Amino acid sequence: MIGKENSVKIFGVFDGHGLNGHLVSSFAMGAMAEFLQNVKKSTNIAKLDDDQVQKLIRKCFRFTQDKIKI
Repeated sequence: MIGKENSVKIFGVFDGHGLNGHLVSSFAMGAMAEFLQNVKKSTNIAKLDDDQVQKLIRKCFRFTQDKIKI
């Protein structure tokens, strides 16, 4: 979502399930934030079109999944 100031705002819900679900959801939130901070350093996210944003979100999800599997 592009805000009035031409900035990008991304919202997420991290709802853990099971005995240690809260730990996994917290880890996922941090991993996604890490990925997006790294992207922000090299890409003007506000100038991406919808297709590029969708690809970026998929990459972010895969990055997070890979870190959780370790």
